[in-house]
Amino acid sequence: MKRYIPKKYKNPTKAIREKCIECMGGRENEGYLKLISDCGSPDCALFEFRFGKNPYNRKNLSDSR
Repeated sequence: MKRYIPKKYKNPTKAIREKCIECMGGRENEGYLKLISDCGSPDCALFEFRFGKNPYNRKNLSDSR
């Protein structure tokens, strides 16, 4: 069995996403996307970033432009 080796990402949120995939059994596990969305470790420091996006870096759209 060949182990998946992730690409070297420059974006930290993408690297965190790869860590979550590895934590849930890797890409060989067919249900890894479901496992990540149902992750039961809210105490994990990476929990908020598990979807590959920074939840604290959201653009606020206003009515006035």
